[in-house]
Amino acid sequence: MHIAMFGGAGKAGSAILEEALTRGHQVRALVRNPLKTTVIRPGLEVVRGGFEDIAALDRTLEGAKVAVTAIGITSKMRPTLLEDSVTAIRAGMRRAGVERLIVVQGAHLPFPGDPKNPGLLLLKAILGVVMRPVVLDGHRLVSLLQADDCDWTVIRMPPLKVAPATGAMEAGTLRISPLKHVTSGDVALLALQCMELGTYVKEMPMIMSGRPRPAASTELPVARDGVQRPATKRA
Repeated sequence: MHIAMFGGAGKAGSAILEEALTRGHQVRALVRNPLKTTVIRPGLEVVRGGFEDIAALDRTLEGAKVAVTAIGITSKMRPTLLEDSVTAIRAGMRRAGVERLIVVQGAHLPFPGDPKNPGLLLLKAILGVVMRPVVLDGHRLVSLLQADDCDWTVIRMPPLKVAPATGAMEAGTLRISPLKHVTSGDVALLALQCMELGTYVKEMPMIMSGRPRPAASTELPVARDGVQRPATKRA
């Protein structure tokens, strides 16, 4: 599979990049500064530029079957980064004929049916005070995607820890709290499963890591309701 990657130099993005290449996929990654790319392996083509550069964006998406963005805000300097980046990526996807989009973001993004457990409400309240522009940008991103007709998925993470897959990943509608975390390896596994199996289309699964097991599992994660999600096929 040919994958177009955005935000591949970050913690989650580099783990997804590494997992995709390990599985034999071809990846073209758009990176502002190629020197920050920590993954250098066969199957990877690095395109220098940002999502504002239409030529670089189109080159990244050329021939792709799926686009993945792990672009995230780390400061208040650009409070519309999420909305701006996904808007630009979706425009490029339409030009390239790409229908599948995976977005990796925080657990604070809202989605119908989310639990109202105190831990999740506390997490959202903290971020609403400390990083209010980021939270508002996330809300705009959700509205943008819900009005979009592409096959999108948003993976929502609690605090991220750079570590291998645990083999104890949970995904679905979860009772996330500030005390929960997810490893970059687990995020990469779920992202690749969404790409390869077509799961969670037009859904926003939460993800968190449990206690590590002796060997990491690459099986499809089972939601709390015990249902293993089948692949979603386009009509």
